[in-house]
Amino acid sequence: MNHPSRHHFRAAGFTLVELLAVIAVAGILIAVGVGMLGGTPAQARKAGIDLLQSSIEQARTHAITRRTHTVLAIEEPGNDSSGGTRGQRIGLFEVNGWPEDDVTAISALDVSQVGRWRSFEPGVILIGGEGPAGLANPLDAPPIRLSLAGGGFTREIEARVLVFHPRGGIRLPVGSEPVTLRLAEGRFHEGGAVPVRRDGQIAESTLRVGRIIARPYRNDG
Repeated sequence: MNHPSRHHFRAAGFTLVELLAVIAVAGILIAVGVGMLGGTPAQARKAGIDLLQSSIEQARTHAITRRTHTVLAIEEPGNDSSGGTRGQRIGLFEVNGWPEDDVTAISALDVSQVGRWRSFEPGVILIGGEGPAGLANPLDAPPIRLSLAGGGFTREIEARVLVFHPRGGIRLPVGSEPVTLRLAEGRFHEGGAVPVRRDGQIAESTLRVGRIIARPYRNDG
């Protein structure tokens, strides 16, 4: 004896399972798509500026609370002691005895690392060049050699630096005007920074850092 109603019920059941599977797959694809759209260059740039601001505040606070000179170091690819090719990263260091030399002649510092290195998201880079109003850029200054002792050996790196004195202002680079940091969309190619341009303009955001108080202020979006 045939049972048509039972046969149709089973067919409908399989169709429902297939429909649920399609909905599940579509949900996964939508979630992945949203995640990919969320990682836009503009958002990577915003995350980079947030990283810079928090690192500057951390370095300034460390200098004041520890009453010591504190270095915010910007290390570029290939400048680490192992000869690696990682992207730019930011590190904080406490100076072990500020040298009595003329500050303009300082080319090396003995330091101890504070915390871990922090890296930018792929697709954004710090670049040299004057910022708004012609403010000086620490990336245009000669690199400083940082010597880190530990584990029975000394490791040296070269980095561009912002050095904060114990009152929370900027000691290096020298000068009387605020400094600027430029974060652009781009990449490193053959050892050089290659920023992205849109309509002839570099896609960037900038920070203005005061000289006396050393608070970072964002200039644009």
